Amino acid sequence: MCLTPDIGFPGTVCTPNITQDKETGIGDWTDDEILRAFREGISRDGRALFPMMPYEVFKEMADEDAYSIVAYLRTVEPVRRPEPHATKIDFPVSFFIEFEPQPVEAPVVAPDRSDQVAWGGYMATIAGCRFCHLEGKGGEEFETLAGVVRSSNITTAETGVLPPTAEGFVRMFQSYQNGALAEGHPDEDYTVMGWRDYANMTEEDLRAIHAWFKQVEPVENQVQTYSASAE
Repeated sequence: MCLTPDIGFPGTVCTPNITQDKETGIGDWTDDEILRAFREGISRDGRALFPMMPYEVFKEMADEDAYSIVAYLRTVEPVRRPEPHATKIDFPVSFFIEFEPQPVEAPVVAPDRSDQVAWGGYMATIAGCRFCHLEGKGGEEFETLAGVVRSSNITTAETGVLPPTAEGFVRMFQSYQNGALAEGHPDEDYTVMGWRDYANMTEEDLRAIHAWFKQVEPVENQVQTYSASAE
């Protein structure tokens, strides 16, 4: 899949084949090359990856979890799929992204699961919650074919939308299990929130994320989720 300037990208960004195919995928990559790509933002050929790949988030991933991802990717059946287009970023963005990758300079250890808030903060980080929701206050803009979509304010402020209870938070996510849509959400709902992916997180992890956001300082920030063109 390629994302192009007509939806706001500074050039053409194509998602690569990450199956074990040796010619068109990552079957020939070493474990260290895979780790460097998704944690540090450097491809096998030495180029900086477009930061839509959230390596600044995955840099915070514990070593054990990162190794587990590599182990999983090794189990993915090879699929030969030559990419008809190549990623090509326009200047000056092509220049600036060269400064985005940063090395992982020390071992990264996950917090103790028994500390619910610390674990929730870790999960909220590597799952991208903190990144997309700007530490909870929301308002991050995403260009879509239907218009601009903004992340919600999920602090406990009056203008926030964080469910008051962990049960409500978990239920909201789990309602999307098995590809379902939560009650009240139409089929054409084009939110960029990955509900169906996060619906399969464990209840323990979802409760921990809720506990972390509950202790984030409330920020009054009224967010209009959809732009006028996207409503």
